[in-house]
Amino acid sequence: MSRFNTRAQRPAARDPATTTGKRTATHEGGAAYVRDAKSELFLLAVTNMVGQQSFYESAEGRDNRYRRLVGQLAVEDPAWTSGLLGWLRSSANMRSAAIVGAAGFVHARQAAVAKGPAAIDTSQPNRYEIGGFSDQLFTMVDLLSRGREAGWPWERPV
Repeated sequence: MSRFNTRAQRPAARDPATTTGKRTATHEGGAAYVRDAKSELFLLAVTNMVGQQSFYESAEGRDNRYRRLVGQLAVEDPAWTSGLLGWLRSSANMRSAAIVGAAGFVHARQAAVAKGPAAIDTSQPNRYEIGGFSDQLFTMVDLLSRGREAGWPWERPV
């Protein structure tokens, strides 16, 4: 296949998962690069089965990392995050990841608004964001049925 190894040949596509350029070490000490937040969230979202332990990470640690990334990007880039969560629910058919992400999305936005009204753009209410992650009402029943004891963000304290 050496005939395809030419200097002028460029890759046909660019990988959407990028790194920051900072070097780090893997769990086992191997060389690695730190991913940017969007790339890390995307890769975690498409591989995360909520509540399932992986070889290197506990289920709780993995779910907490997912919530933290969704919360961070819900404030930094809500349009991209909303698009990712909507894609997870529709085209990717990853119901649990989308629902957990939706809850984290709204929670992070409400926490940012509590810090100050100028912290984020509030022109699109959170209920519209949540509504976009569900094509039918029954898909949100799991989330809504847990209510106050689960600490979901739309349950206001009395």
